[in-house]
Amino acid sequence: MIQASSSDTTGPQERTSTDIEPQEDLEDTSTGIEPQEDSEEEESTDSEPQDTEDEEDSDESMSGTSTTTPTTPTPYKPDEPKMGGLVMDGPNIYAAWTGGKPKYDWSELEIKDPDDIPIAAVRPTYASSKQKWSFRRTEPPETLFKKEDPDYDRLRFQKDVDKHLAKCGMDTVMFVPSMQDPTKMINVVLHPDQVTLKHVKKESKKLSVLFNKYDCSNAVDANEYIKATLGTDLKRDLELCERSDDLPAVTWMRVMLHLVQDISIE
Repeated sequence: MIQASSSDTTGPQERTSTDIEPQEDLEDTSTGIEPQEDSEEEESTDSEPQDTEDEEDSDESMSGTSTTTPTTPTPYKPDEPKMGGLVMDGPNIYAAWTGGKPKYDWSELEIKDPDDIPIAAVRPTYASSKQKWSFRRTEPPETLFKKEDPDYDRLRFQKDVDKHLAKCGMDTVMFVPSMQDPTKMINVVLHPDQVTLKHVKKESKKLSVLFNKYDCSNAVDANEYIKATLGTDLKRDLELCERSDDLPAVTWMRVMLHLVQDISIE
């Protein structure tokens, strides 16, 4: 009985040692997997800095574009006057100017680019400045012209009015073609004796068809200024004979009718 017991015990121990051998094979198998895991980690580790460098390059590229691309604003330019031009009135802002002697066909000024442009001849861009300069163009002078004023004769009055109109860019609308040569323009403020009221009415009406918005604005302001230069008696006489559609050259000739006695301008 005792021998059988010892032989039974030895049998199982031999089988147990035999069962352990596959465990060694498993250890070899697991050992073979480990280099594969290390390889994947190395690959993933190597790839991470590449992505980071790409992102940094992209950021640097975007940053460089935003700082090196300047934006240039488009200058503002109003419509250019036929009887004038454009001049810089501030950063990226142009303004129109008017005034001067026109050609007989009202195509442009005889002198297209004058050496000097009076500041009052510039038409401001901003509304507040427009209102201010419009008031200055039509503001009455300190001395009004009166009939038979010994201290302020007619020739001086004519020169003062012409000077103000030229300074404010409104003199262009006071020109009409000459009666002797229609290709030459006459300033009726300085030379009312070279034309008649009938001729001025006819020629002014023909030219007004060619007026643009600047010419129309100057005609309104010039008319208002001429009336503002007159004393009470002359202003009353003008109101009795003027017409609502009179252009400034016609208004001036009506004023001269009451001042000039030695020539016929009717």
